[in-house]
Amino acid sequence: MQGSEEDEIDEDRRRFWQTRSEGRSQFIFIGFVGVTILMAIVVTATGAYGYYSWQEWRKGPQIRIEEGLFEFHEGDTPGEADIRVHITLINQRSKESGDITLEWLIMDSADSRDNIVLREGSKEINPMPAESTGEETFDISLGEGNYVISYRVYDDELFSYEARQNIYVGREDVEHDVPDTVTIPEYPFAFIPVILMILLICVFRRRYHDR
Repeated sequence: MQGSEEDEIDEDRRRFWQTRSEGRSQFIFIGFVGVTILMAIVVTATGAYGYYSWQEWRKGPQIRIEEGLFEFHEGDTPGEADIRVHITLINQRSKESGDITLEWLIMDSADSRDNIVLREGSKEINPMPAESTGEETFDISLGEGNYVISYRVYDDELFSYEARQNIYVGREDVEHDVPDTVTIPEYPFAFIPVILMILLICVFRRRYHDR
């Protein structure tokens, strides 16, 4: 009887995670501790990433674009104007940027909200020094109408900034000057004898008056 009473006392003294099998109890305890540590690591990493992203969001885009200036030229394509776009890139980072990709999307003004692209293009730009600016140009060709140009900048293939600008192309911008031509009058062959007769009469009259 004394042995059974001691077993009951030992059973009462067992911790809440223990079972009658000591090996299984240790396995459950180790698993519980491991899951707790893993969850702590995940929560810490998620919090650190969220804080870093929030700091980057507060800084805003690091590579920005100022609105472009448009230089119109007479184009070779009838009904279109050749336009050279001048833009300024600004690196607001405290260190050198990565490889920059400049992309432009041309949309009709009425369809710009739906992002319906008519034409597009891109160019690669060398890394920019810290806190510097740079001038860039690219050429486009547009017909008469209202358009929206979307500028997009990627820093090391990561999206950095987007800006949009309206542009109007008028009729005078797409009309090409036609070179002046000289028209040579055409005379029928019947007038040639008449002209010769008049010349002969003038010559004879002059000789007659000289006499």
